[in-house]
Order: sequence, then structure tokens, then C-alpha cells
Amino acid sequence: MKDEELIVVVSACLERLIGEDDSLTKFHSLRPPPISVLAYLTRIHKYANCSPACFVVSLVYIDRLCQESYITLSVLNIHRILITAICIAAKFHDDLYFPNGFYSQVGGIPLQELNSLEVEFLFGINFSLFVSHDTYAKYEHALLHL
Repeated sequence: MKDEELIVVVSACLERLIGEDDSLTKFHSLRPPPISVLAYLTRIHKYANCSPACFVVSLVYIDRLCQESYITLSVLNIHRILITAICIAAKFHDDLYFPNGFYSQVGGIPLQELNSLEVEFLFGINFSLFVSHDTYAKYEHALLHL
């Protein structure tokens, strides 16, 4: 699958997971950002130079966050969760990655906020960053068959 196709599929997957959420977390914004999930992912892909695997791993992390912390994805939190997951996935998975200041600029949030979200995310998934080959293959297969 080409990188651009992967971005579209990941976006479609996340859009399907967005629901109504009335509980506030650190990831929530006051109002929905004026950028779609697809445009946001495209922007991250364009500037952050993450590997395709980084986007798949970020989905695994987001799924873990939702399961472990009982967070529901919503239009108010998806962008912040996404940039945080990709930042963490790039650091753990990719050989080359940028500092948080760069991801905060790409993601459109202040550096201190991204740093805080990163800590919240890591505690939310109990620092479970390793993704087995089987788990990765399962998520990749699900994306290919959306």
C-alpha cells in the first residue's frame, strides 16, 4: 500500500471510531479544530517524515489508550490524541525522528501541551509501547480490508 493510500485508510478508520464523548480529558479541545482528520494526517505525513509503520503503530497505541483509559475518540480529542500517538510511535519505532518542538508545530499545539499530553498518553497505556509482529500484522490486515 502506498503512503498516501495508508493515510486515507488510517483516516477512514479513525473517522469510524469517533463517537460522542461527554467526559473531559487533557486531550480535549474547547471546539473541534478546523482541519479534518484526513487533512491533519496528510500534514503530519508531509512534514514529520514518519515511516508507514509509524502510522499503523500509532493506531495500536490509540486503541490501547481507549481500552486502558476508557477514552472515547471524539471530534474534540482526536487531533491531540493523534499527534501524540504519532510522536510516541516515531520515537519508539523509527530510527530517525524529530524533537517534540517540531511535532508541536506540525500538530498546531504548544510544546508544553504536547509534552504534557505525551506523559498522559504514556501513563494511559501503562508505557506499553512494544507492538508484537502478530499485533502489527493484525492491524495492518484490518486496514487493508477496510
